[in-house]
Parts: sequence; structure tokens; C-alpha cells
Amino acid sequence: MQYLLEYSDTFTTPYEAFFQDTGSCTFPVKPHWHYFTEIIYIMEGSTMVDCSDASYILETGDLFLFPPRSIHSIYSTKWAALRYAVIKFDANALNVTNSYTPKLQSVLDSVRNNPGANLCFPAADIKNLPIESLFTDCIRELSDKQYGYDIQVHIVYRKVREYSPNF
Repeated sequence: MQYLLEYSDTFTTPYEAFFQDTGSCTFPVKPHWHYFTEIIYIMEGSTMVDCSDASYILETGDLFLFPPRSIHSIYSTKWAALRYAVIKFDANALNVTNSYTPKLQSVLDSVRNNPGANLCFPAADIKNLPIESLFTDCIRELSDKQYGYDIQVHIVYRKVREYSPNF
């Protein structure tokens, strides 16, 4: 399984955020795993995602959570363009919990170890949430890296948690 590892230096780069477009990147995304959490938001198109021995079809507006250490891949379902936003982060670097909530890493570990966990958030379930703007803000902050960008990323992450208690 080590040959499927996607290495990332989470010590120096605890967050990544970017747009992915099948017209300008290597596709499909072949099976791999990593130590960080990955969330994708489908902005345009349709795709098939395999994660931990289950397959999902994602459409525009859907959100998907890849827990740490889960083998996953992304494939096209149509010849049409696919655009999606990606946020990757080391849960241990996000100390946003308080004494009343569990540590994020323990929540993600329980999701990964529970085969029935909900990893897919359909567009209909999150339609009233500003998910696209949260992803766009996070990508902009990490791209520009202005002073205090890491604090801004934490704020965006807190907003996602606020809007979606299932995270």
C-alpha cells in the first residue's frame, strides 16, 4: 500500500487549496492515499469517486470528504469538462476545537473507520450554504499568502464547520 502514498510535507504546508480542471490537468486521478484530509466541491460537470471500497457519482454542487489514510480516486463520467475545487489540510494543524467539542482528528478517524459514514454531501442538502465562496476564499488566501493568511484559512474552516455540523 506504500506505493499508493501521495507524499505531502504537512509540517511546512499544512494546507493546500486549488481549482482542478480536466482540460488542464492529468486525469483521471489514480488510486492513492495520504495523511491529510481532502475535500472536493464539484463546480461543473459530473465525476465518479471511489473511496474506501465504495463508489459515488458526484454532480455540480456536490461536496465530498476524503478522510485521512483512505484510498481514493476520481474518474470522469462524461467527456464533458469537469471543474472542481480542492482543499487539503492536516487536521492536527487546525486547533479550532474548544473543551466542548472533540478534536477534529478523532472525528476524522472515526469517519474513516466507519464504513457507513456519510462522505458525500449532495447539492440539495447544502444548497443554502455558501460552499463555493468558502472554497474560493480559501483558495485565494492560500494563493496570495498575505500577512495572516493562515488565520483567514482557520476562519474559513470554522465557517464550514458552523454551516455543516457533520464535518
